[in-house]
Amino acid sequence: MGESDERRIRFGRTVILLLAWLCFVVAIVGLTARFAPVVIHAELIAAALSPYLMLAAGVAFGLLWHIGDKRWAALALTPLVVGIWVKVPTYLEDSHPGGNTFPIRVLTVNLYDGTADPASVAAAALEHADVLLVQELTPQQSAGILGQPGFAAEFGYTALFPHTHAAGVGILSRFPIVQNSRITRYRLGAVTATIRPPGAASDAVVASVHIMGPWPQPIDLWREEMAALPHTLDELTKAAGPGAAIVGGDFNATEDFAPFRRLLDTGFADAVQQAGGGLSPTYPAESLVPPIIGIDHILTYNGWASETARVPITGTDHLGLAATIHVPA
Repeated sequence: MGESDERRIRFGRTVILLLAWLCFVVAIVGLTARFAPVVIHAELIAAALSPYLMLAAGVAFGLLWHIGDKRWAALALTPLVVGIWVKVPTYLEDSHPGGNTFPIRVLTVNLYDGTADPASVAAAALEHADVLLVQELTPQQSAGILGQPGFAAEFGYTALFPHTHAAGVGILSRFPIVQNSRITRYRLGAVTATIRPPGAASDAVVASVHIMGPWPQPIDLWREEMAALPHTLDELTKAAGPGAAIVGGDFNATEDFAPFRRLLDTGFADAVQQAGGGLSPTYPAESLVPPIIGIDHILTYNGWASETARVPITGTDHLGLAATIHVPA
């Protein structure tokens, strides 16, 4: 082998090493962002993409193994192993709590500032829901949904606060709504209602919420509203008493955001995780880019989600999220 061949081999090895360690750094950034407090946009983006960034550790492993650095290859795989370890529980269905339960089918949909097709929304609700939670509800769209054939007859109980500029919210229910109120601390709207399912042991409290988007505007408003959410959840559990509380909507946060996971310290559970749904991206929809992040959620208290599904809705940039929540019967 000539000297020029050796130089080419050394150069190729150096390039592979650089690529491998660049991939390792990308994976470390993704893993670290999952546990970061999310105070700047760079953390936000890294946390949102962390499940994909951590896959770069697998590339680093393959590159280092290829050039024979097996010890470093094992080290480079660490972020991916940790990432799998934290994600596996979200794919494992929680055990049924036992006892008699009554199922409530819930569907949450961001209506994209009134551009979602009312017929598509109504059809999805009639097929998938007993309770429909909506965000970005405009006055025109509210009338359009209620005006769909057969819809008002099925969803005869409503708590609607339509508004322009993405600030409208609402709850539409097959079950009687005995009281409702608007939660005023959230700029894009939140509404709560007490419903009376015929087979439940107690009334259930449901809420539709929309948390301020953290991007591209300053992140401070999102942080402020995420910090307020645990107090709202605590208020809802107190209102529910022995009954269930169900909160759905656009949280503008994924399960990989530390501020979102803190919500689960309040006694609520994420329906997708309860049902073993794993990574369940809902945004963006109807785009050249497929859904890659799950920012729509349904949270349950004193309830158990047996199944979840993402529901296409014509005209909106979000997929709907449906869940069957079993409450004490």
